[in-house]
Amino acid sequence: DVSAYLKQQEMTFHQENFKLLSQFNLVFGEGIDITGNSSLLLSNFRMLSGKEKLPMVDLQKLELKELKGLGGRKITLKTLATENLLVTLQGEIPMEIKVPEIDLAGLETENLTSIKVEDFLFTRPSIVSSVNGKKIVDLDKLSITQVNYDDGFVSFAGADLQTFLFLDADGNKNKTPVLAFKNGNISDVSWSPEKG
Repeated sequence: DVSAYLKQQEMTFHQENFKLLSQFNLVFGEGIDITGNSSLLLSNFRMLSGKEKLPMVDLQKLELKELKGLGGRKITLKTLATENLLVTLQGEIPMEIKVPEIDLAGLETENLTSIKVEDFLFTRPSIVSSVNGKKIVDLDKLSITQVNYDDGFVSFAGADLQTFLFLDADGNKNKTPVLAFKNGNISDVSWSPEKG
């Protein structure tokens, strides 16, 4: 087990299990040169905030497979998988973001500042109110393809949503969900700080 406390930020980190298999070379000179192959497995990670140690992030498992340095600053990652991610947000509208499974495939970067990802899959994600326990957002699956990030500019080719629910019925004032649909698709989306 490993625990750490950042005094200035008042944040506590706890990591139960950590396994790294690596054959990596990192060379600094006129430029950065990264070569090699690594895999990483983390289990039971927690991040807490403040002196009260309020929960911020809980993660049961994170696994990276075939993280490769291909020379220069080019890096590829075959897969990233997480299990039971829980993010707790405090503030005026406290809520919990729950994602039982996240799967990422085909990440690559040429320079460590621009990133491309072939596929993102979020399985059974939901957002729940910490005040009353009601679901704010719930869906079976969210799949995003061909994601690109470059200096604040973000784009993706498509997103598929299955069994989407926004503000579920509560049996009292809200007899039906505010918004619900079985399948939805969004294509060719882009965003930048300048143009929105």
